[in-house]
Formats: sequence, structure tokens, C-alpha cells
Amino acid sequence: MNCLCGGLSIGTKVSAMDAAGLDAEVEALARVNSMVIARRSLVIAELARRHGDVAERLRNSGNMSSRQARKASKTASGLDRLPKTRKALERGEIGAEQAEQMASRMDKPELARNVRDNEDALLEKAKAQNADDFARTMRQEDIDGSPDGGKTHEQRQCQARKASMWVDNDTGMHHLFAQFDPVTGARISTQLAAMAKRRPVNQASTSTQTGPATIRSQPPAPGPPRRRIPVDTVGATQPPTRRPGMATKHDPARHQEPDPLQFQRRPPLRRTPFRRRRTRPS
Repeated sequence: MNCLCGGLSIGTKVSAMDAAGLDAEVEALARVNSMVIARRSLVIAELARRHGDVAERLRNSGNMSSRQARKASKTASGLDRLPKTRKALERGEIGAEQAEQMASRMDKPELARNVRDNEDALLEKAKAQNADDFARTMRQEDIDGSPDGGKTHEQRQCQARKASMWVDNDTGMHHLFAQFDPVTGARISTQLAAMAKRRPVNQASTSTQTGPATIRSQPPAPGPPRRRIPVDTVGATQPPTRRPGMATKHDPARHQEPDPLQFQRRPPLRRTPFRRRRTRPS
């Protein structure tokens, strides 16, 4: 037997396949994955009807994390109300990502109504577009299908703003997750970019992902070594002593202004005129 469901080949070594064969194998794997997601959604939906919350069962029997269990349960609930989408997923006509995009909107009344009314048209778009393009299509559909021209969508985005931060006890790393509406997100992105530029030079270059844009702080250009200040002593370190009016030497190789955390300018000292003390004649 050289073929599994969905056209997946199991009788040929992967190393012996040419480029066309590998591409065909990837397509077959995508179809098989769609079939598995569709079957799993049916099972989860039936479990939910019998036992209610199935998150604990999915974590134990399905070997899923809490996040995966919540996502699978939400997808199953949405596909249960979109039979045409689930059938297309079973046949491998659409991918799991496209089906999840449609199913995730079924728990919001206004969005669910728009998806149900335009399910056939959305399925045609899902078959013709990849996952990223279809995600953008669904976001635009949310706005176009809004009865008030997208105002409710903007309000929903503002209400969905959230941020959380936690510390990994194993590594000590601080993790930050945030979700903002476009206006608030643009303001915070500007602040993050400014903070990244003011970072101490002894920290490596970091990249902060903020939605579709990436804020990246570039490392300093090559040049003479600079004095490094530990992060925990930046606030307590005194700036170097300089004479009043002394200018900071500019290194043309850097093309950068001096780091404010390294060299802080002091205001010029005030000179008090010397006055002789008058003495009374004896």
C-alpha cells in the first residue's frame, strides 16, 4: 500500500523525492490535516453536548495545552453552526486556518450573522486565498458587514484592549502580552520605539513586535570602545566630571548622538564675582 487518505504517500522515502514530489506531499499533508481537524471538531462538539465543558478532557485525552483546548473547543462550536464550512474542511477544500477564521466569529452575534448570510461567498474566497490573505478578507468583512459602517467594530476593538505580564519561574524572563486597537497601538508603538533607542549599550539588540510593524533597535556602529554601565547601577552612576562649557567629542564613525544613559550633560556652573572684604582702619 503506497497511498494514505488525502493522497499522502508513505511508500517512498522523503530523501528520494524530487522537488515536485515534496510539494505534492505538503499539499497532501494539508488535506489530511484538514480532515483531522474536521473529525476532531465533530467529536468535540458531541462531547460538549453530552458533558458541557470539555477543556479538561482535551487536556488529558487529547494531550493539549490549556490554550489549545480552548481554541479547539471554540472552533468545534463554531463549525457546528457552519455545516457547509465543515464539509469543505472534511473534503480538504479549505485549510484549517480558513475554517478557524470563520468559526471564531460565531460567538459574536453581529459577526456570526454576517458569516452565516455570506457563507457560500466566503467559502469561495477561502478556496482561492491562502491563510494570510483570507484573514485580511475576514477582517474587512467584519467592517463591511457592520450595520453602522464599522463604528461598532471600532468600539469592540477598544473594549477588547488588554495587557498582561508574567514571570517565568524557571528562567526568570518577563513575558508581556498586549492587544490594542489601532489608535492606541500606534501610540504605544511610538513609545516602545523611543524606549528601545534609549536602552543601555550593554544590552543586545532587541526586536519588539507590535502588530504588523516591527520596532527594532539597531546596535551602535563600530567605533572605539565605550564605557559600559551595569543596568542595575545606571541610576546611581554619576556622570563624568567636565569643565563648564566643555563639548562632547563627536565620533564621525558612529554618526550617533551620545547615549543619554552614558554621558549626561550638566548645567554650566554659576560664577559668583569675588568681593573683597572691607576692613575698618585701626
